[in-house]
Amino acid sequence: MQTYKNQGGDSSISRFQIDTDELLVEFDNGDKYLYNRIRPGVIHVRQMQQLAELGQGLNSYIKQYVNKNFYQKL
Repeated sequence: MQTYKNQGGDSSISRFQIDTDELLVEFDNGDKYLYNRIRPGVIHVRQMQQLAELGQGLNSYIKQYVNKNFYQKL
């Protein structure tokens, strides 16, 4: 997994992993969530992957658009 850059300085995301049409996100509390083409769907996952690579805006995007629409909590 890659460390999330947290450019904004206020994210609760610590690490992430990008795979084809999937994004695994680890939060500061250790919770891990898998987002994929099934839930929340390819459009959201691609946007989230871009934000993860930028290191900014991913936490806000999840809260605003995805919330609990994840595929699996690991």
